[in-house]
Amino acid sequence: MHPEGVLAVVCLDNPRDNTRGKDCAAFTGTPGGMPMAFVRCYTGTDGQSHFEDLDLLPSAVERSIEQAASSITFTRSPNGRFSDWHNAPRRQYAIFLSGGQMEVVIGDGTTRRFGPGDAVLFEDLTGQGHTSRSVGGDRLTAIVPLAD
Repeated sequence: MHPEGVLAVVCLDNPRDNTRGKDCAAFTGTPGGMPMAFVRCYTGTDGQSHFEDLDLLPSAVERSIEQAASSITFTRSPNGRFSDWHNAPRRQYAIFLSGGQMEVVIGDGTTRRFGPGDAVLFEDLTGQGHTSRSVGGDRLTAIVPLAD
């Protein structure tokens, strides 16, 4: 199932942009000209995890569809933490708030890094899954499981 939007649009004080003190209503998805990643990680019919780049909030849309969430958890991951091959435990967003980056590797060797301001919808619930590693410093992440 393709997500139609995002859980929420949040204006964060992102060190990679120049939005400090600016109105969140002017948010475009590319603060300071630096694209924010909004990515889906899912299991394909081949049993492998894949990445799909999504549009955070298309320019013709003022607000995303509402998506029910069951909770929110904030996690701190120390630099260098590695999680070997695993699946997402449920459909959930990882919203990267501050600190270093999370490096995610999928079965075909594709590697992506996500940092402050980025969001990933993890829904690779079956198959080989992915690995993850914290790089570039400790990382603070909000984990938002989607309601069933």
